[in-house]
Order: sequence, then C-alpha cells, then structure tokens
Amino acid sequence: MAAIVRRELRSLFSSPLAWVVLGAVQFISAYIFFIHLEDFLLQQEKLRAAGSTMGMSAYVFPRFFAPLSGLLLFVAPLLSMRTIASERSGATLRLLLSAPISLFAVVLGKYLAALCLLTLLIALIVCIPLSLVFWVAVDLNALLLAAFGAWLCAATGLAVGLFFSALTKHTLMAAIASLCVLLLLWLIGSGNEAQLSDATRFLSLPHHLQSFFSGVLDTRDVAYFVIITGWCLTLGTRHLAGQRVSP
Repeated sequence: MAAIVRRELRSLFSSPLAWVVLGAVQFISAYIFFIHLEDFLLQQEKLRAAGSTMGMSAYVFPRFFAPLSGLLLFVAPLLSMRTIASERSGATLRLLLSAPISLFAVVLGKYLAALCLLTLLIALIVCIPLSLVFWVAVDLNALLLAAFGAWLCAATGLAVGLFFSALTKHTLMAAIASLCVLLLLWLIGSGNEAQLSDATRFLSLPHHLQSFFSGVLDTRDVAYFVIITGWCLTLGTRHLAGQRVSP
C-alpha cells in the first residue's frame, strides 16, 4: 500500500491542479481571515460596552472556519476525482486490479495520498491565524479543534469524490456527481434549526461542524464523518471487486 501512496503523491504533485488548488485556497483563506479580523477590531469597542469578554479567537475562528469548511468540502472532490477514473481512462485499471494486493488497500492507498495533500493544505491554512501568536493571545485549543472539524469535513468530501471516481472513467463526471451529493448534504439542514427533524439534523453536514467551531469535541459528530468516509471507501472497493471478477 505504501507504494500506491507514493505513486499517487507523485501523480498529485506533478499535476498543475494540485498547485492551483493550494495557491487559490491559501489566497481565499487569508482574505476571509483578515476580513473577520478587521471586523473584530472594529467591533471591540461595542463588545466592551456590552460587557462581553469575547476575545479574538472566540470571535474570529468560528466565522473563519465555517465558510472555509464549505470551500474545502467542495474543493476536496477535485483532488480525488482522478484517483481511479484516470486509471480507467488510461487503461491501467485492469493492471492495478491484478496486483497482488487487496482492493481495499488499493482504494485506501489512493485515499491516503489525497488526504496527505489535503492535510498539507489545512496545515498551511492554520498557519494564517497562528501567525498572530506573537502579538495577541491565540486559543490554540479552539484553533486546532476548528481545524480538525474542517479536516474531517474535507476528508469526507475526498471519500465521496473517490467513490464516484470508481464508478466512471470521466473525471469531470465524477467531480460533478460528488459536488451534487455534497451540496445536498450541505443544504439539507439549512432551514431553521429548531424546526428540523432529528433525521434531517443528523444528515445535515453543517450541523455536525457546529460543535467543533464552538470548542467542543463531540464524538457523535466525529462518528458522522467517519461513517460516511468508511461507507464511501467500502462501496468503492465493492464496485472495483465487481470489475476484478468480470471478464
């Protein structure tokens, strides 16, 4: 499996798409962060007058990571859409399926390679608010917890993208199908929180991010992302298993 991860990483970093995504997301992240940081500085007097003790971390981090999680969720399928679809279009899928390694190891290796790139992307994003540590008090627990939530969310997007990549040889089709499913999960709970049913609240992706941005680690929210990720990887493996036994 390590060989598959190395091969996929070389493929990812030799692609212009990876570097474009890294650069574009960093630029957008920095813009979003400094917009909310400026807003905090402008609101400081009002917060003090209202008797609020809210600091920079409590004010900026939720507002920073909430839109950023949505951005990363929809960027993630762009990183995983080629993982298997390119093997199929390049006529190398049968060779890969005949390798003396389990299919789940193949799928997991490709997923882990894309996850390494995603982790690098989020680590660079974390450096933006972390750069203020020399001038203001930064709540590292709140920062890392919010970043962990964004990482879980984007990792789920990667898994969805990989699943659809296993179904088709067209990378664009895999990306579009992934984005449609993720958009549905993102919008399904966009109504009034108090009016949502338990089932809708459970399916709503943003609902499971709120605890991370509030500084609370809820294992139920972690389980939500892990279940969807595992489900997509398992379904992708099962589909490839059918390809292996077909003539």
